[in-house]
Amino acid sequence: MYRVSDEQIEFILDDIKKRGVEMEDLQLNLLDHICCILERDYNETDDFNTIYNTTIKQFFKTELWEIEEETIGLLHFKHYYKMKRFLYILFVLSIGFNVYVFSKMGYEYYKRKKWQSDFELMQKVDYSDGFNDFKNKLRTEHPEILKKQYIYITISRNFWYHDPGSTIMLIDTFTLNEDERRRMKHLKIRDSLASIYNKNISFVHIYPHENKNINEEIEKNKKHTKNITYIKEASAFGHGYINKKHKEGMWIPTQIIIDTTGKLIYQQGMTVELIDKKLISILKNIK
Repeated sequence: MYRVSDEQIEFILDDIKKRGVEMEDLQLNLLDHICCILERDYNETDDFNTIYNTTIKQFFKTELWEIEEETIGLLHFKHYYKMKRFLYILFVLSIGFNVYVFSKMGYEYYKRKKWQSDFELMQKVDYSDGFNDFKNKLRTEHPEILKKQYIYITISRNFWYHDPGSTIMLIDTFTLNEDERRRMKHLKIRDSLASIYNKNISFVHIYPHENKNINEEIEKNKKHTKNITYIKEASAFGHGYINKKHKEGMWIPTQIIIDTTGKLIYQQGMTVELIDKKLISILKNIK
């Protein structure tokens, strides 16, 4: 097996440079390939100049510097392919983004139209139809409530939901926390009343529909109450009652007591003091 000496290595590298190859990485690659061929294909007794000239001719047709031009061309093609691939990915991503944007716009438009449709529909619901719908719902889902003669109902703030196309007012964290503390305080007071005055009256809290936020609120409320039943999708009754109050030109109470015929026995608005003498008197007289 042929052994390439250090002097021969220097000679080969110098010759590669003289033949017009200027890229350092290519010079070293050629040097490595030539040395490997010499040591693999030739014997120690072979003449270096002869075997070198034979080997170097394997790397070009006319001149060695041609291999550098081919290498540069391949590198340009490689970069071109990478750029083309990048532009293709960018094109696909832009299509995906546009589809997402237009889908979101379509969904927001659908939500707004649905809100408008539901709002217009709820404005036409009267109290008696809403109550009959509510009573059928109780008969199906909570028949135990109808076994008592009266129902104490609190109306969730979710009945006053905003137009999804409107600008949302920003409220500071302190205000939100205060509102939550006040809501929880009132909830616990109603639960205390329900634990005392429960002989012939059921305590319920109604929501207009069902979604993730409402479900989470109910689960949180249940941790603090034991005597209140939470009822979802009571939109017809809630809005029927709200429409009745609007027609009467009255402020809309958020707490009411009705009997099983739908007759209003007691009404109270969103006041800081939840319990008044009239409410306690009515609860005491319900037997």
